[in-house]
Amino acid sequence: MDAFRLVVVVIGLANVGLLAYLVLKVRDLEQRFCEKVLRSLQTVEKRPAVSAWNPSLSHQHRGGGSARGEFFVCWQWLDENWKCQRDLLPRGAEVGLPPTYPGSYRGQIVKTWVGAKA
Repeated sequence: MDAFRLVVVVIGLANVGLLAYLVLKVRDLEQRFCEKVLRSLQTVEKRPAVSAWNPSLSHQHRGGGSARGEFFVCWQWLDENWKCQRDLLPRGAEVGLPPTYPGSYRGQIVKTWVGAKA
């Protein structure tokens, strides 16, 4: 019976040792993961804040000379008319015609494509 108790104690100690080893490994993994997340967040914080859709950024194609000066014009539906958001346009831009359809709600913003700058 003493041999059986000795085996049970040895197995119990082995289980405690294994559990301690696993806890240390999980803690190390968590620490490395948190460091990576923190570095990623710091990188994101250093970038300039730009919203997912920023109408002030005009659409520019890369490539041939025929693509130069192309941009979007942002129109906002206010007081039953489309109003151009001129502060978002490149300098000297001709806005063209507003959308031909009425807005769905007050404050709605749509973009129209203009193929050339004045």
